[in-house]
Amino acid sequence: MRSLLQGRAAVFGLIVGVPLSVVFLWLALRGADLDAVRSVLAEADLGFVALAVVAIAGVYLGQAVRWRAIARTPGVSTARFAEMVVSGVAVNDVLPGRIGDLLRARWLQVAARIPGGRALATVFVDR
Repeated sequence: MRSLLQGRAAVFGLIVGVPLSVVFLWLALRGADLDAVRSVLAEADLGFVALAVVAIAGVYLGQAVRWRAIARTPGVSTARFAEMVVSGVAVNDVLPGRIGDLLRARWLQVAARIPGGRALATVFVDR
């Protein structure tokens, strides 16, 4: 039964997610000067770009480790906490009102099988 639900969720994600992604990509690129973008990308120092990616990954990993220590849920891996942190940040970047933080609490509630209030409190303490 669980695999059937996961399959349906994946299909729903494709049906809704792909068209939404196309719309958001179009909105992001509609006024962009693509020649200028191409020029900037061609001149970018790949070493600095790689360093920035490593630094950002380190920040998110640090946030995940901190939140895991606050939550005290040994059954949930640091990798799962990192996934929830990055996903929450992504949602906060797109939607108003810190909805990503509410989703982080819900995801922790489900992953750790803890009460919703406790999960939400860990997010508040982490913030």
